[in-house]
Amino acid sequence: MNETMINIFTQTLRAILNRSALPAFTLTEEEKRRLYVLSKAHDLAHLIGYAMKKSGAPAEGEAYAKFSEQYDMAVFRHARRSIATERLREALNGAQIPFILLKGAVLIDYYPEEWMRTSSDIDVLVRPEDLERAKGVLEGAGYRFMCATAHDVSYTSPIGMHIELHHTLIEEYRRPGTAEVLGRVWSYADPKKEGESEYLLRDEMFYYYHVAHMVKHFETGGCGARSVIDLWLLDRAGADKKEKRDELLKEGGILTFADRARRLGAVWFDGAERDPSLDDFEMYVLRGGVYGTVAQAVTVRQSKTGKKGVRYRLSRLFLPKEEMKGRYPVLQKHPILLPVYYLRRVFSLLDPEKRKRAFSEIRADGAAREEDEKRIRAMMDQLEI
Repeated sequence: MNETMINIFTQTLRAILNRSALPAFTLTEEEKRRLYVLSKAHDLAHLIGYAMKKSGAPAEGEAYAKFSEQYDMAVFRHARRSIATERLREALNGAQIPFILLKGAVLIDYYPEEWMRTSSDIDVLVRPEDLERAKGVLEGAGYRFMCATAHDVSYTSPIGMHIELHHTLIEEYRRPGTAEVLGRVWSYADPKKEGESEYLLRDEMFYYYHVAHMVKHFETGGCGARSVIDLWLLDRAGADKKEKRDELLKEGGILTFADRARRLGAVWFDGAERDPSLDDFEMYVLRGGVYGTVAQAVTVRQSKTGKKGVRYRLSRLFLPKEEMKGRYPVLQKHPILLPVYYLRRVFSLLDPEKRKRAFSEIRADGAAREEDEKRIRAMMDQLEI
């Protein structure tokens, strides 16, 4: 990855987040194109576009037009999300169903301006015993059911916003120790306002959940620079709360990971001195983009399991029983149906999109290098994940 582009990318983000002087953007069209590809992969092109406009960079060229479009789209996305969030609040408050807004819907308050923190969905948590009633309320209000997993139900709101209705934050097949802490989430929640059913997570649990979510994505191909920004902003706003945060992180086994991510944020946005232990971590974050890559996900799995070729492909088709339960909630009540759902996975490859994903994994499996596996395994061992 081009070091010059990384420096421009991180220094521009630093200037925006710290409200300091913006760079002049004396870049060639090709450099702007590369910067766009990098920032778009992390859903941060809108911030670079904003910086270009504010700095007075010449409004010319295809790359500038793309940056400008991403800026305009981010403002629109924020307006739509704000409307959808308030309507979701009204629906759940009206039915007196306790709920907690998660992730981006809360993190926007930490950014210099709310629109700067983009999100493709709205995540909300209800108690397991309230799930069916919450589903009924949303469906009665015109929300369209999309799909369900063992931990959430997805809907599309009347204005087209993706809603994830969580009834648990636990994904036990991933990290049992981390999940154990998340299982106590409601004991860390307090009513937002008397007479309403919205709850707020206490700072230490909100912080813990953010790091746990980063770890989950890190283990499946990457967590993106946006998550590092989120963590840095939380650290800056809550320096006096570090002790309580770290107690939970240590209990859940993710304190070492959090410290590495904090150090990367300090290098990028505070200008702290870098050390070599961050190199692989930084490259993994930057190459993964906001949702991770198939190539990195495959390399991580291979480094952990030692399986390659046919053995790797079979292990991806016939997942462990606990992971199958996570993907197909019906198996939690009816485990005898496991063979049926393995057949379902086989026949799912008839779907063009799923087949495309499977072929991407096969290509990545064939291209994986032993040195990459060793390096990533060493990094994961250092991070204790």
